[in-house]
Amino acid sequence: DLDGAVDAYQKGLDLHPNDPDLLNNLARVYSERQDFEAAGPIYAQLVRDWPNNSDYLSNLGIVQWVLGDYKAAYQTGLKVIQMDPRHPGGYVVVGQILHASGKVDEAREVYQEGLRQNPDHQELRALLASTNG
Repeated sequence: DLDGAVDAYQKGLDLHPNDPDLLNNLARVYSERQDFEAAGPIYAQLVRDWPNNSDYLSNLGIVQWVLGDYKAAYQTGLKVIQMDPRHPGGYVVVGQILHASGKVDEAREVYQEGLRQNPDHQELRALLASTNG
């Protein structure tokens, strides 16, 4: 029950307003509910407060992408790749933005690099295949 989860995390945040696990879980539940407008500010807060966490940064990039802020999502994805080259999220976001903008060869290169870092990542494999790579 996603509504129950939201309520539980919000009650937890009433007691511990800056708890990164509670904030991240709440944002994840909002994302599962497709409420990216609610998830985005939470991920932005997590990135502000814990700037060296590539998971938070990657999740922010995904939300930016879903909300259509492609420039911000692209920049965020690049930061994820720079911060943690083994994190697949940056490659997924950057590659999809390049692919959607017609830069298929560049997207293919991004997916290939992501797979060099994460050889078993199925989403990157599928995205690479979508470029006929």
